[in-house]
Amino acid sequence: MDLQKGSKLQIEEGVPNWLLGTIVLSCAAPAVTLNVWPRVEQMLGDGWSSNQLGIVLLVTLSALGMTCVPFAMKKAENRGFRWTCLAFGIGLGILNYTMAVGAIGKVRDAEAGERSALRAKAETIRAAIAEAEGAKRSLPAFRWTTGDMVATAREAVALAAAARDQECNKVGDHCRARVLQLNNRQTELAAAGADRAATERAEALDSAISSLRASLFSLGPIPKDDDQQATRIAVVVGFLFNLGANAADKVATGLIHFLAICAEAFALGMPRIITTALSRRETPQIQSQKLGEVNGSRSEPPAANLPTQGPPKSKVAVPRTKPALPSPREEAAVSVWKAEKLIRGTGKVRCWELYTDYQKWATDSGSAPTAFPAFDLELQRLGLKKVEEEKRSFYLDVAVKQPLKVVS
Repeated sequence: MDLQKGSKLQIEEGVPNWLLGTIVLSCAAPAVTLNVWPRVEQMLGDGWSSNQLGIVLLVTLSALGMTCVPFAMKKAENRGFRWTCLAFGIGLGILNYTMAVGAIGKVRDAEAGERSALRAKAETIRAAIAEAEGAKRSLPAFRWTTGDMVATAREAVALAAAARDQECNKVGDHCRARVLQLNNRQTELAAAGADRAATERAEALDSAISSLRASLFSLGPIPKDDDQQATRIAVVVGFLFNLGANAADKVATGLIHFLAICAEAFALGMPRIITTALSRRETPQIQSQKLGEVNGSRSEPPAANLPTQGPPKSKVAVPRTKPALPSPREEAAVSVWKAEKLIRGTGKVRCWELYTDYQKWATDSGSAPTAFPAFDLELQRLGLKKVEEEKRSFYLDVAVKQPLKVVS
């Protein structure tokens, strides 16, 4: 039985085990990375702890187990275990989803926090630049004056004072002119001092503005919003739905949940999809040949053990060979037997009972019966439905015609 199921898996999948494992690990990688890597970084930064290590192992195994759920459901031998696998997969999906929401939200919050801090810093610098420029505009009108110009004005005052003293001490004709000249030079010196003070203030403001602008430039591009992706999506969604206030925040929250759901759905369903896409679809004849090679003579009981009805008839030797690809004659024999022996019913019949009746019919007709796998595939091709119950196989809605009884 195990060998038969192993062959069935190989026929259904058609993918080597190493490739199947690679597909499962690759599809589980996004969910594992979203849930595990942030915690690994935290442990590397803050130190290892049993709590964090346990969560890392739990999330890793749950993501890997979730990818295996569809394969386990396909190989389940009964409905109970199939439903158990489904419930287990849903539970693992919810667990990984909640962990992914927390991990993705933490990363996006950190990125949004960095953008918010950058925008706040840029706004502070812009405000300081505006204040400095306003202070510069509020300065009174002045002539740009250097220190040398103020020193020259002082020298002019000194010379004018010396000329006045020389002219006035001997009471010359030009004494009053020298006094007026000294007053003018002193006035010019006072104006030069005021202009110099204003010039120094303007130079200080210009230096501060230049430094602030250099700091603003060093920040690089400044984002307009904390989450530009959410803002852009909100603009598009806003054409269809009214998101109200804080539309970008609502879209950002929705993106976190959407990414978490996509990661878990990818891990749960993508391995099955990729495996199906890569598998090779085989014809019923090739499938029956492979199944016959696995089952061998075990699928075909000895003719001497077959139950007989009615008077004994001569036995026809059936060659005990490994079932091969059924020939057109053998396939036709199954269809002829079905037309002669089967009728539509309301119950179910064990598959082996029908095969036993077919073997007897084929032996009585003088032909070799085909192997059970080819017999089973041919009946299903002809429209019979097959179910598995408690490790036994049954055909549905069919019955064997009963021979007419002779009434004396």
